[in-house]
Amino acid sequence: MNKNVLRKVSFLTLCAFANAMVALPHANAATPKKISDGVWEQTGSGSTPGTTTISFTTGEALAGGDKIIFTFPVTEAPVDSDTSDDTVTLNGATTAHAIDAVDNSITLTVGSAISANTPVTVEMANVLSSYTATTYAQQSVAININNFEKYPYDFGLAIKTNDNTTDVTATVPLFTTLAVDDVTMDLGTLSVASVKEVTQTYEVHSNNRSGVQVYVETDGDLRDAGGLNTIDRITTDVVTAGTEGYGIEVSNFRSDDSVVTLAVEDTDNTLFGSGDDALPTAADGPKEIVDSATTVNKDKFDITYKAAIDGDTVAGEYSQVVTFTIATNA
Repeated sequence: MNKNVLRKVSFLTLCAFANAMVALPHANAATPKKISDGVWEQTGSGSTPGTTTISFTTGEALAGGDKIIFTFPVTEAPVDSDTSDDTVTLNGATTAHAIDAVDNSITLTVGSAISANTPVTVEMANVLSSYTATTYAQQSVAININNFEKYPYDFGLAIKTNDNTTDVTATVPLFTTLAVDDVTMDLGTLSVASVKEVTQTYEVHSNNRSGVQVYVETDGDLRDAGGLNTIDRITTDVVTAGTEGYGIEVSNFRSDDSVVTLAVEDTDNTLFGSGDDALPTAADGPKEIVDSATTVNKDKFDITYKAAIDGDTVAGEYSQVVTFTIATNA
């Protein structure tokens, strides 16, 4: 045979073989893919870390003999080199494992094939010598999946949540205000022919959730300078022209935001209600006149002072001190 023919055949055969080698796919050359984050749970902490559970979802399919490697944080979760009391399961089936104290890792050997994109749960009892949960709010264990020839398939991590909640607190200070538009109430010169009236307006504001109470008290009757003569406190619900009498009317409750929470208090010895009412005596002390069971946003109300005389009312200058106070409900 011609040696040149042999050389040509050999050369062509080598070329074809080389082309075939290039064309053949190499499974081991695949690029590892990141899998979705898994979850790391620990039943204990400190020197009794308990059972370690790691849940994740596979990327590529796993064959029997493939390896799942968990690498733990060295300081917070050191592995336990003593495997005599270890119990390791993969999706409920006991599986072989190995501890690497240098790399602080645990390697599982897959027994039965696992399909791609399949949830996996690994439970490992007594594989950690301790676990510190107070260092980080969240931390992770690395997951690497290799085939039996140690080529990587997938990689990722499982996250453990310790205490990643933040308590935000704030305090709103309690306040209350009572404002009055005029503190000089002059009824003028009284007449038997009419009832004289003068009005003042109070405004209440409080952020107390259970509301407020407004009280009224006096230093005595409406009396002359010597204190011997008084204008009688009314005993009915109305001040009437020609009949000696003195009292007040609580009325016109209103608010800037149209939500009125104040109202006349009519349970304190029935002193105040509809119509005109007598003011308490000095001996009575403070009496509740207005209240609210919730917050008050600048509610207003009017106090109208009313007086009438008859022909026997003694002439003179009459006066009285009236005091309104506010208190918050418990």
